Amino acid sequence: AKGRVLKTIRVPAGATDAHFQIADSVTQFSNSASELDKSEPYLVSERQIANLKDLCEALVSKTHVSTLRLTTHSRSSTQKERLGDLACKMKDLGLTVSPAFQSDLHLRELRLSNGTAILPDRGIDLFRDP
Repeated sequence: AKGRVLKTIRVPAGATDAHFQIADSVTQFSNSASELDKSEPYLVSERQIANLKDLCEALVSKTHVSTLRLTTHSRSSTQKERLGDLACKMKDLGLTVSPAFQSDLHLRELRLSNGTAILPDRGIDLFRDP
């Protein structure tokens, strides 16, 4: 399938989440989408999990997305409990989060059910630790 670039965002080195909200990069293209497939190979640090939580909260408050299928690399299984806790919390807010682990995952990608694909170079890991 052919697509077209809707928007390119360049995040400069040293940028903070005050300048580039991760969730806004997704929610602005969600329109009528009800599902999101998210491939994110790196969910190992506290900051990465916090960024995922921010994304989930934005999906709940700013979109019609009710299902998030999350695929992450097997190395992220160290965060399995935290991902399960996040899934439980989001379920109470109306967002079903289904985490899965894959040993050969490399590509970062978000695919909304409305046909929009977001291909972030650095995934939700946009910023360095403060």
